[in-house]
Amino acid sequence: MVSDMDAMPDKAEHELSAYVSETDETAWDFSKYFSGEAKTDENSGFTGENAIVRPWRHELKYLISDSEVYVLNRRFSQLLSLDSHATGNKYFIRSLYFDDEKGTALNDKTAGTFYRKKYRIRIYNLSDNVIMLERKRKEGAYIQKTSTGLSRIELENILSGNYSFLLNRNDRLCREFYIELVSKRLHPVIIVDYDRIPYVYKYGDVRLTFDYNLKATAACGNMFDLEEPSFDVLEPGTQILEVKYTEYLPDIIRDLLKVDASIQVSASKYVMCLEKRKDISSRRNFSEG
Repeated sequence: MVSDMDAMPDKAEHELSAYVSETDETAWDFSKYFSGEAKTDENSGFTGENAIVRPWRHELKYLISDSEVYVLNRRFSQLLSLDSHATGNKYFIRSLYFDDEKGTALNDKTAGTFYRKKYRIRIYNLSDNVIMLERKRKEGAYIQKTSTGLSRIELENILSGNYSFLLNRNDRLCREFYIELVSKRLHPVIIVDYDRIPYVYKYGDVRLTFDYNLKATAACGNMFDLEEPSFDVLEPGTQILEVKYTEYLPDIIRDLLKVDASIQVSASKYVMCLEKRKDISSRRNFSEG
């Protein structure tokens, strides 16, 4: 069976030219994205009608111990609200990441490339009620996430290499994802799992999350199967604290975050999981050699 990977239609070539010309611009109006005005701006080159575009934000990440999480959880619960999507106080996240044959997304991240991006498909609590195609960009210290919904059939088509439907979606993100899939031969690389406890604070549009039980699958398997073979990524007793904010980080949040042993990190979960998989593979090859 011939998949969409084997050819690029004229329509895709035309859109690829337009896409490249738009994304070559270096002077972006950050104030527009901080204000959220870009959410339905088709002419900006960043979104389509049905995609959700979040404002450009700051993102900080810390490796912290379980004991620090205990302390911070007690502080947060007194002053912050849990995300309304949390069941109890948490939810489970599974993300399927894509990269090209050169590993550009991975290499750009490890090299600290000023402008970079990556694509992923994300589900929550192993349910197909919400399936999101997401593109995460980073420009210097700022990040931006654009997302759009997929059906389970659309997800299965993507995993089977049948991408043409993306061009028919009234959604710029889907069309750009199609162009990346066929022109750069993006493909699934790894599935990343973790549990998340999410807190929000409306002033400064702050989001604080504890991510734990970070695991990765040994291969890109069934997105909805919890029994897929996986391996632990973080050291025992370690979690990830993420701090995201749009306009400013209020002093009250800065005070809440003060802990003694936290370590700020730049590596993403995607990179952590790939490096762990590489390490496991290297040790296995060494023991078998």
